[in-house]
Amino acid sequence: MNPSAIGRIDREETMQRVLVIGRESYIGRSFANFTQGGLSVEFAGARDNSWRDVNFAGFSAVLLAAGLAHRQAKARDKPIYLTVNRDLPLAAAEKAKQAKVGQFIFLSSLHAYGIRQGEIKAETPEVPTDVYGLSKLQAERYLALLSDEGFRVAVIRPPLVYGPGCRGNFPKLAALARRLPVFPDWPNRRSMIYIDNLCCLLQLIVEKRAAGLFCPQNEDYVNTTDLVSQMALVLGRKVRLSRFLNPAVSLLMPLVPMVGKLFGDLYYERSLSLNNGLPPYNVVGFAESIRRSLVL
Repeated sequence: MNPSAIGRIDREETMQRVLVIGRESYIGRSFANFTQGGLSVEFAGARDNSWRDVNFAGFSAVLLAAGLAHRQAKARDKPIYLTVNRDLPLAAAEKAKQAKVGQFIFLSSLHAYGIRQGEIKAETPEVPTDVYGLSKLQAERYLALLSDEGFRVAVIRPPLVYGPGCRGNFPKLAALARRLPVFPDWPNRRSMIYIDNLCCLLQLIVEKRAAGLFCPQNEDYVNTTDLVSQMALVLGRKVRLSRFLNPAVSLLMPLVPMVGKLFGDLYYERSLSLNNGLPPYNVVGFAESIRRSLVL
């Protein structure tokens, strides 16, 4: 056997194995692509409960990437949200701990705070205002009871995640950038994170066996006006910005939830994103992240 082949075998034997629960997860799939050659990532299904048949022994970490997304959750939907977003993570974590897996990573949400507009600080209380945020927060608290030195639990509360093929408000904004000739010149701050930056953080958490709460975000806050302008630039268009539209924004923000989401402030205080001593994870800057999201 030649030396290069021996080297490959050694790397494969020492490479950390990560089990991602959630085959259809955007973040899970992106994580597997991002870490190619760095981690050995395998998938287990959540929708069909096939993860229950997987032998967890031998994995360094389990990443719970499955969940019921925030889709105008109603009070009547509480049972299904608790089943998927609370009970599933707890059951998977208990199985992982029994199998001697050393780390469990849970993708929670900024919605655990219950804040719809404004700045989120270290002292901001966690008071969810909907069943989605409640289910995520309850999962976090149950997982904390399982955490110890031999079973390290990392909780991630990402803001809006965007990247190639993402869903949610980002592609809606891209559609506006493709069509609108004029857009409000409105000052606001939003915490967002590009998918590769989030995946880099996840890889660092696995490699360093990090535990605790993580509130990641891009290096800079995002202004909605700048975001749409950058999208238009990538798409080969020019959107004229106008402050004359700002009175309409002011009027509609408290009345129309979507306008509030687009133009309101919602961001993490910088100190929340220091990542418990981990190396920097923002590997892609803002302008390049928009280009990759719309072109690649």
